[in-house]
Amino acid sequence: MSDLVYWLGNSLYLNLTNRCPNNCYFCIKNFSKGVSGFNLVLDEEPSSAKIIAKIQEHYKKDLWKEIVFCGFGEPLMRMDCVLEVTKWIKKNLKIKVRIITTGQAYLLNKDRKVIKKLKEAGVDKMSISLNAQDKDTYNRICCPK
Repeated sequence: MSDLVYWLGNSLYLNLTNRCPNNCYFCIKNFSKGVSGFNLVLDEEPSSAKIIAKIQEHYKKDLWKEIVFCGFGEPLMRMDCVLEVTKWIKKNLKIKVRIITTGQAYLLNKDRKVIKKLKEAGVDKMSISLNAQDKDTYNRICCPK
């Protein structure tokens, strides 16, 4: 069974998709089905409502310092879900929200003002994976599709 939420340290993680615009040779999904005993291979992409229900099931106010969008795929491939869930989190839980991303949001969402929308929804931080010092190295190790 797939885990839609998982936790490491004092962060609660949301696993929205297994789709990614890259095929990095070092990606953990090439070597494992998950992390720390959690199965991150999704049978299907969950709805926003299902993610919110899982947050409600596992949320512990004094334990989590942030909620992080990060799974086996690029969360911003599901921009609408990220926006909807973030708005719900900010309205109901008032906890910090972070996204771990490849940094390709504008390529994936060409018709949108990505940063503006994420900021308006309430995203506090973005961690961008900078896996190389130049384009050639990035293309070689990250294998963008």
